Amino acid sequence: MIDRRALLTQAAATFIASLSASRAGALQGPVEDAFTNALRDVDPFCSQLRSDTISVEVWRDGLAHVFGSLDPDDIRQAIDFERLAARTGFAERGVATTGISISSENGQRFAFFPKFFAVGRGRAIIPHGHANMISAHYTLRGRFHLRQFDRISIEHDALLIRPSIDRVINEGELASIGDPDDNIHWFVAEEDSFTLDIILTNLDAGAPSAFDIFNIDPMDATDLGQDVWRAPRLPVPEALAKYG
Repeated sequence: MIDRRALLTQAAATFIASLSASRAGALQGPVEDAFTNALRDVDPFCSQLRSDTISVEVWRDGLAHVFGSLDPDDIRQAIDFERLAARTGFAERGVATTGISISSENGQRFAFFPKFFAVGRGRAIIPHGHANMISAHYTLRGRFHLRQFDRISIEHDALLIRPSIDRVINEGELASIGDPDDNIHWFVAEEDSFTLDIILTNLDAGAPSAFDIFNIDPMDATDLGQDVWRAPRLPVPEALAKYG
């Protein structure tokens, strides 16, 4: 029997090695160049995921490798963090977001959207699942209580979920979603916190919509046994009122 996990690990290692070789020494320059090169390193992973030539698991490994080599202080300096944070502010509920404008070496748009998230203490990126999109959150400053869930299935009024991750995520750490593994996430800011997000939508151009987000109510989920829970879907206002 083919060991799928071993093949994915080998593919990730090969792709990361070739990418690292092409960028050897790139992070030795100014911090702005380091950050720009990091995003340019992320772009091939996103392009190959979009073209279905690498798996979501390899994409997650690749982003973890790229961001694992960076210093959050350098990224904050590169994006003029203080100015960006002041401009973004905090939302009364949920998060406040701002796009980050940057392009590839040839001036083309990236295959992903880089965004800046600001989450006030006690506020949250509300629990939600995804379809036809993938994302990763790099904590620039602050600390979150992160919970993630596998997405078992999508129903008209609920998602069937299985808890997968429950931990604190600190400055300089990356958290990504899979499909369906770890597909649902929920971040609660334990202090004023900020993230750099890598967002990739429209993975399947033939899908009815470019992406879907399903807000859920894990605290009111029904236990179906074998660690599977049925979590009701919530409209955005209700989700923000309860979790934001």
